[in-house]
Formats: sequence, C-alpha cells, structure tokens
Amino acid sequence: MKIGRNDPCHCGSGKKYKRCCLAKDQATNVIDYEWQKLRRTEGVVVPLLLHVANEWYGPDFIEKAWQEYTESYNESLPIEETPESGTSFVPWALFNYIHQEESEADPPIEVPLAFSFLMGAKDLDPDQKQFALEAFRQPVSFWSVQEVNQGTSLRLRDLFTHSEHTVRERQASEVLKKGDIVYTRVISLGQTAVMFGMASIPFPPDYHFDILDARETLFGPRRKISNADLQEVEPVLRRLYFALRRRLLNPQLPTLQNTDGDPLEFVKLIYQLDCSPRTVFDKLRSLNVLETEEALLADATQNEKGELQTFTFSWMKKGSEKHRSWDNAILGNITIEGGRAHRRRKFAEEIRSNPHRDRQTAR
Repeated sequence: MKIGRNDPCHCGSGKKYKRCCLAKDQATNVIDYEWQKLRRTEGVVVPLLLHVANEWYGPDFIEKAWQEYTESYNESLPIEETPESGTSFVPWALFNYIHQEESEADPPIEVPLAFSFLMGAKDLDPDQKQFALEAFRQPVSFWSVQEVNQGTSLRLRDLFTHSEHTVRERQASEVLKKGDIVYTRVISLGQTAVMFGMASIPFPPDYHFDILDARETLFGPRRKISNADLQEVEPVLRRLYFALRRRLLNPQLPTLQNTDGDPLEFVKLIYQLDCSPRTVFDKLRSLNVLETEEALLADATQNEKGELQTFTFSWMKKGSEKHRSWDNAILGNITIEGGRAHRRRKFAEEIRSNPHRDRQTAR
C-alpha cells in the first residue's frame, strides 16, 4: 500500500512520512532503479560483445583468451571445469585481452575487443555505451570488504588505490564477510556501484599482507596509485590472484620444528620400570630443575597408602639456542603411571603363591 506524504511514517516514529523516511526511501528507490537498469544493460552488452568476438575472430578468440588468462598457472585449468570461466574471465576477455591475429596485413591497433567495437559502433544505446566505457576504464584490483549489509550491499576498499565504494550486491553480500578480499572491478554509474566480473575465490583477511607486499614491490611504500597504474600492471595482479588461489586451494603442510628450529617428529616411547613411581621421580628429577618439586607434583595422584602413584612433568632445559630472550625450552613430556606396574606385580605374586589359580580368572 502506498504511503501518503502526510500519513504516519512506516518506521513507527510517530512523525509524518514526509518529515521522516520519505527522502531516504526516495533515494533507495533511485538506487534500486539504477541497479536494475545497470544489470539489465550488462545483460545486453556482454552477450553482444561475445557475438562480435565470434564474428570477428571466430571460436579461437575464447580459447586463446583463456590460455593467456591462466598462463601463470603451471597446471592445466579446463575452461569447462574452472569457476572463473563463468565469473571473472569473460569481462577480462572482452575488456582487457588483446587478440593477436596472424595476418600479413597491417598490424591491428592493440586494444581490447570492447574498445575496438565502441570506436566503430554507431547504433549503441547511450546506456550500453556508457556501461562499456566505464567497464573499459576501471581496472581489476583487490578489494577488502569493510562492511556488509547482508542481502543488500558491501562497502569495499581498494587495497592499491585506497578508493572506497558501496556496491549493491545481493548474492555476494550473503556470502562475503568483513575482512574478506575479492579480486574484481567496480563500475559506478550515477549513485550506484556494482562489482563486474568478481573472481570466484575470495581470500581470508590474512592474505592482506601478501597484497600489501605486492603493492610496495610494484609502486613503493608511499606512492599514490591511480587506475591507470593498475591497468598497466594488470598481468601482474592476475598472476598474483592465481598464486594466492593456488595457495588457498592447495595448502602446504607446515614443517614441524622445535623452538630451536630443528626438524621435529612426535614420538611416544613406553617403558616398563620395575620400581616405585617415587623412585622414578627422584631419578628423573634432574630433567627439570626450573620448577620446584611441589609444582611438578601439583597434579600427581597417590594410592590409599599415600604413596606417589601417577604424575606428569615437562623435560625442560634452561634458555633457548634460537630465542635468546626465552628462559627455557621444553624437550618433551614424561608421564608415570604406577598403577599398571602395581597390578602386574600383584598378579605375579598371586600366581607364585597359588600356582594352581586360574590365570584367566586372576586377570
């Protein structure tokens, strides 16, 4: 039902609608209209350019573009099985990839297909032309999710240029979380911005440092970066995406080391000792001189006679060869369970005193 300007506002404030949420709702309606219009335009421009690519260059266009798009990946990525083929690849092929024809004629102008088409197109709708030009101008970059309005929008920050946009994204805002990093281009028309060709794999926040390292390597620590700068290093950023993708999807197992940096392998050794737990403790006490006896036996158990039964303590040495500021380093953990040996001795004594006793029953 339509709300009149002088009706009570739907938010429950008690104010008239015109003095409360009218302006906000009108702005939202404008953005929703622009978003729908932008997506409809995208749905016309992309198929149109794919049709032009096929007419100009034939089916080899997509195949060659895919080979260049994934060139940094050492292993084959079949286009029909790789999720990027339906997300980030097609916009890249149309707006970034430069097709090289094998011809004896004069070499063509080295520009992406979309730009070549725009230069010659005369009957394009103004909205379609504006969309294509904006997509051509905007570089692909790494964006950090700053804020999520679930089901509606995302606030993104470019990790290279530091520019920010609030993009209208329904599906992505249901999946992405604050701190996630996406590889995409953001295009803005009017009051509305959207992601165009977001790569399939988002990265967790700890990949932020890899991208900042790349930023410093490419441009230095303080230089202000422009969209034109990012356009020039597009192949490098694409290789970075695939390198991070490989690491995320095929993580390497960590190398186990002790605190001194030596190779580490966990080993559990079990010994049967023919002596009391107290005797064992007294003999092994020197393996940990950094803690008091009271501390070492704080969690120990005793039998009904008050004798030490079970205890665990750390085998520890003073200092660390690698970390000079450390007071100690743990070499292992020692656990004594006196009850096991006690039960075995008791059973052996019973057998010796009564050799005809049923051994299975005694167990």
